[in-house]
Amino acid sequence: MPERFEETGDQADTHQPESTTSSLDHRPRSPLDQDGDADPLPAWSDTLLAHLYDGVLSPAGFQRFVEALVDCMDCKSAILFTTHGPTQALKTMWVTGIEDEWLRRYALDIGRDDIFVQLLLAPPRAGFLASNLDLPPAGVDFEQSRFFREWLTPQGVRYAAGTLVLAENEWVTQLVVQRSDAQPPFRPIELRWMDRLMPHLQRALRMRQRLGELEHGQSLLAGGLEIPAAPTLLLDEQNLVTYVNQRAAALLAEPDSPLRLDRGMLVARDRDVHLRLQFAIGNAIRISRGEDLPLDDVLRLPRSGRAALSLLISPLRSPPHAQTWPHGAALVYVFDPEQLPRLAPDRVRRMFGLTAAEAQLAVALCRGATLDEIAVEREVSAHTILTQLKSLFGKTGTNRQTELVARLMASPAYFVSG
Repeated sequence: MPERFEETGDQADTHQPESTTSSLDHRPRSPLDQDGDADPLPAWSDTLLAHLYDGVLSPAGFQRFVEALVDCMDCKSAILFTTHGPTQALKTMWVTGIEDEWLRRYALDIGRDDIFVQLLLAPPRAGFLASNLDLPPAGVDFEQSRFFREWLTPQGVRYAAGTLVLAENEWVTQLVVQRSDAQPPFRPIELRWMDRLMPHLQRALRMRQRLGELEHGQSLLAGGLEIPAAPTLLLDEQNLVTYVNQRAAALLAEPDSPLRLDRGMLVARDRDVHLRLQFAIGNAIRISRGEDLPLDDVLRLPRSGRAALSLLISPLRSPPHAQTWPHGAALVYVFDPEQLPRLAPDRVRRMFGLTAAEAQLAVALCRGATLDEIAVEREVSAHTILTQLKSLFGKTGTNRQTELVARLMASPAYFVSG
């Protein structure tokens, strides 16, 4: 375990440099140190920086960095995350020390009452802040807040320190570390050290984001997304849509669609559904980076006067025996019961070795027509239809109409766009 942060000098409640000499002055200096710095960094800072820049290309991203930060700073937990300002949707998380159910509660409900994060985002933004040094705001009893009582206290969290790392358009990236009752409160010298880490964290985040954009922009996968008959969207590690197939584009263009794109973000018009969608996409991306997480992978989107849409959120998994994707990604499939895929007779014919007449019969059965209706429609006898049906059973390896329809509906001929 890396050597933890220790400081034996003055611990005044101010963010200004202490006038007394710290025992850290006698430790090896880090590349983060600058000439004349009053607070030289501890020896483990080099290791922490190495984990940070390794995260630019690592399939796990900055996971090892946040884990090392918890060890080095003697903390209970840490989270590096991005939120969407107008909707407060949570995305792009690297987290350690917080159970997934607590993250879920934060993302879907209680995060809107996070007084500490509100302080981080409020101007003027003053670098790293600590709850024990900078809270509560005037007129606010932090320990009586819902966020403190229902989220922090049950997890054993007593102190938090954090900062705004990046603000791009409506997206805000923050880093927050937490300590328990058994750990000491944050000290000014620790906040000043974290402030000096921020330029490196900003640079690493931007590098990973740009490399991810390049990777998905050149991905051969994008062209393959035109194959599924269902509307399909590809999302990158930033929860941003990088590709939509034609069916998805048509769905998003509908005036009453419950989904839309806003600056690359997939937005559900219902706020609660939107928060669940973004959290599920974020977890799918984390799974695609190799994390072992539960995934609420199916969501329903109600539509006024119409059947609800169903969304299936899936991690973009690496092929077997291959390394994980360098950057996380997720796929979203949309199922519209009013726009079910249709079987193409020619594709069915070629896939199962049928005659043209047998393929037409198979397609008609899949759309729910009866044998008598098919005979009338095609102007042939019932005996001819039964003969073709018997041949269909033999060529598809089935014995009953229900089994035949199930076999055809489960085949690529049904799910591949014509």
